[in-house]
Amino acid sequence: DEWQIRFDCAQTEIDFLKKRLTQFEERLESEKSYRKDLEQK
Repeated sequence: DEWQIRFDCAQTEIDFLKKRLTQFEERLESEKSYRKDLEQK
């Protein structure tokens, strides 16, 4: 079924984007704490 295939593709893309977003947020957090450490020294 074409619709099902399209839905699966969209689902895969959404999962991929969510993972990228999570990695981006984690990097942002680690950079923030890194800057805090620098400021405290």
